[in-house]
Amino acid sequence: MSEPAAGKAGTMRPSFKDARDASSSLFDLRFIIGGLFTVYGVILCVASRFVDNAKAGGMDINLWLGLAMLVLGLSFLGWAWRRPLVLEPVESTLAESESRLAESESEGTGAQ
Repeated sequence: MSEPAAGKAGTMRPSFKDARDASSSLFDLRFIIGGLFTVYGVILCVASRFVDNAKAGGMDINLWLGLAMLVLGLSFLGWAWRRPLVLEPVESTLAESESRLAESESEGTGAQ
């Protein structure tokens, strides 16, 4: 799938053949944030049924904050699911210069 390639100072870094290989290793924080907000929202909604002393001005704080966190968490998860991370195909400057060099060499040998 991916082969290690030598980077600066002899360090090894992964080399991906195409965008599908690299996209499996991308880390999306929206899943983490959405999952945590959803779990905490559910916990607060459940806690509002059992804890009666968390009221301010006659309003159940745990219930309303839990519902708000639940909506926020589900929106993050929906956003991450509908628009996943995609690695844009970008050719490096080194690859561009190598391709130009190869083209100029092939043009030079073809003319002789």
